Amino acid sequence: MGEMTVGPIEALYMDEIHEGNRLFIQRKTCILLEMKRLVVYAILSYLIIPYSFDET
Repeated sequence: MGEMTVGPIEALYMDEIHEGNRLFIQRKTCILLEMKRLVVYAILSYLIIPYSFDET
């Protein structure tokens, strides 16, 4: 009789928190990938653009 009983409302709430954490982690990795891509673009443009303007 020592087990903890969880009502349907509490179960729903816990599920909601779990889902929110999962979505948050997904969004965070997505943002990190996006930032990495922006950094790569910035470096590439920084390396390529001066050479392309140098030919004038």
